[in-house]
Amino acid sequence: MGIEAKYKNVFADRLIKQRLSIARALIVLLLLTIIFQGAVRKWLFPQLAWLFFFSSDAVVLPILFLTWRLRLFPIKSPLFISFAILSVVTLIWGIIQSIALNMNSLIIFFGWRNYFYYGYLAFAIGSLLNGKTILRLAQISIWLNIPMAFLSMAQYYSPADAFVNKLHIASVSAVTFDQEHTRCTLTFTDRGAPPFYIAWMVAILISALLIKRGKGPAPFPIIVASGMGLVAILMQNGSRMSFAYSVIVCFYAIMTMFAIMKKEYILRCVVGIVTLVVLFVVSSTYVFKDATESMVNRQETVGAVEGSLMNRVIRQSTSFMGERFNGITVLGAGLGLGSGGGGALYHGNTEHATKWLLAEDEWLRILQELGGMGFLYLLWRICAAANITIQAFAATKRSQNPLVLTLAGYAAVSLFNGYMTCGNSLIMWYCFGVCMALNNLGKKDRPVALLEEKLSH
Repeated sequence: MGIEAKYKNVFADRLIKQRLSIARALIVLLLLTIIFQGAVRKWLFPQLAWLFFFSSDAVVLPILFLTWRLRLFPIKSPLFISFAILSVVTLIWGIIQSIALNMNSLIIFFGWRNYFYYGYLAFAIGSLLNGKTILRLAQISIWLNIPMAFLSMAQYYSPADAFVNKLHIASVSAVTFDQEHTRCTLTFTDRGAPPFYIAWMVAILISALLIKRGKGPAPFPIIVASGMGLVAILMQNGSRMSFAYSVIVCFYAIMTMFAIMKKEYILRCVVGIVTLVVLFVVSSTYVFKDATESMVNRQETVGAVEGSLMNRVIRQSTSFMGERFNGITVLGAGLGLGSGGGGALYHGNTEHATKWLLAEDEWLRILQELGGMGFLYLLWRICAAANITIQAFAATKRSQNPLVLTLAGYAAVSLFNGYMTCGNSLIMWYCFGVCMALNNLGKKDRPVALLEEKLSH
């Protein structure tokens, strides 16, 4: 009987190890899905674009299931508890909206998916990832960005109606700088998606430069090549949000000096900053001169309409005040109605998938959709942004890893006023999850660390 019990324990331990390995492999696969899903939708199978739109969900679901089976959701975390309660209450609120406003219930469930489904994924990623897997994510990102830069150049120098600039909806064309140059969309189907990819890469590459030589995710020449490629993508996309997010990430990277406070690291930071400046100047002035001129012209044109870059960023969280405040009701217009997908479900066709049925600005659209409940949802996100920043500062001090706080810059600004309730939200929730994992690395009382320690005996 004792032998049977021993074999049962061995089998159970092996099963747990397999589940943990599979879950981590799926998280890596999800990053690749985020990057390449759009390419499949717009270039390989455009007729099945809406089917492949949910391909990432097919990867997310088993990650959530395995996290639940491994009992690794952070059920004692106030942030998770409040998120779980809010998700249930908001679903009930959405059902009430559906009945009161005679709405298609699919819009409500689609909206709940945008607001909360990927949020649970973030907590799963934060609970599952270890340092080895995070390093692999950084390696994949740095290496993949090099061919991504070549794709960006191909799109930039091709006309808007070229195959390489094709989007998944035939009636929607790529945006041009001028008659000869087109703004790159990379592998994504949405013209608004590249800025969030760029911010992710800025955090990864800056951290790679600041990590001690030989311990980084890639050889220095590859990091430099990937960095030059990112400058090309940044210029050839020309989005103002790309620059705003990049500046915030850089600010958080500088803050790592105050967290680590070692002469050797401060010197590396100074060298890293000088390297970044030289890389940016050389790339933008000499290597990608045409793209830089196109980007500058676009900034001037758009700036005349939208105002300063700071005004563009702040508008996301302030536009609900003023004249448009009247568009907010107590009950709200309906959970998920304002996004492109919600508009497509409302009208019954995909031609509305790229149009905002309500406001484009994140805070205003959330309040228009959810009414009074929207204030609670935004309050949670503000608290989450503050929490991830405070935790990241402490974790950077503990781990001496600049990626922790640098990536938190992207996660914090995304949580505060990023588009986390629409089609581009997955990469931002993904980043939030990686940040939580980085914050938890090295903690002995971390559930997954305790589990792995138990399995090692």
